[in-house]
Amino acid sequence: MKCHQGSNGPGGSLTAVKNAAPILGPKTVISVGACSGLSPDKTKLGDVVVSAKLTTYASKVVTSDQEQWAGISSYVSRRFLNIITNCADGWQPPLKNPEDRYINVHNNGEFLSGPEQIKAEWRRKELLDRHPLAKGVEMEGEGVFTAAFDTQLEWLIVKGIADFADGEQVNAERWETCASAMAASLVSHILSDPGVFRTWPHYQGIECL
Repeated sequence: MKCHQGSNGPGGSLTAVKNAAPILGPKTVISVGACSGLSPDKTKLGDVVVSAKLTTYASKVVTSDQEQWAGISSYVSRRFLNIITNCADGWQPPLKNPEDRYINVHNNGEFLSGPEQIKAEWRRKELLDRHPLAKGVEMEGEGVFTAAFDTQLEWLIVKGIADFADGEQVNAERWETCASAMAASLVSHILSDPGVFRTWPHYQGIECL
């Protein structure tokens, strides 16, 4: 399924998951696509970040003399933590010339999720200073997490790095397509053995045919 950019607006990830879950009765919801990297010294374009942890960065308490972060941080479930630890084992990135580029999978990644489409170096540095372990920033994970929490679904965010949120003019369309393809390929690899998920409950315990 597809959703519009962002979490809470019309057609965003929150609405998409809540509308789809009662119809499809899934065992899990996985958000796949492209994100912005936060640490160009630790990651590179095309790398894939897998969410061991999701942090919402936009919520804050504002007083007369300061601002204080008031978001939430949540790890994925023990089920997914066990899977993503070795999720890249045996995976072959869908590259035309694999010898020309190495795609790294950051399977212990922390995503920052919020409403901003960030294209400014000062903002990237500000977020990284506040959350130094974060690997990527994106806009849909907060809605996926919220909807999955409300419907008691497993959740995971898997996204490829298409830029570094600094406003630099890279070939955005090319890298967004490449990054999304890398993430989708890795998710396909994770799902390739259905036996891994056989005992996971469906949405609200529904047994799907």
